[in-house]
Amino acid sequence: MKENDIDSYLRANRPQIKDNPTFLLEVEQKMRAVDGIKKEVDRQRKRGRLTMTVVFVAGIILGAIALALALAFPTEPKLTDVSLLSQLKDYFEAHAEALLVSVAFGASFISIALGTRKESL
Repeated sequence: MKENDIDSYLRANRPQIKDNPTFLLEVEQKMRAVDGIKKEVDRQRKRGRLTMTVVFVAGIILGAIALALALAFPTEPKLTDVSLLSQLKDYFEAHAEALLVSVAFGASFISIALGTRKESL
């Protein structure tokens, strides 16, 4: 609750407080503790957003570098024997559409999951 909401609630209901001098000190101490927790949660959220942004940018940069390297090499490598590399190339050529669809679904799922996450106070 916001501080204004608490003030209006207390003014409307007028709770009875015992004459205890330590009561206000305890309340202030608890309010400071709550403020400290709130600041820590806000700091962690900000750090998490910054981390996600850095990882996203790093992924874009690494993907661009990988694409540039892939485009720099010849499209038909000269392989004389059947090696693991040629088997992987054949597999990816045969299943390119399925791989693209799965990547698209994965990206959509991640964006929906991150976009619909509720932030609680």
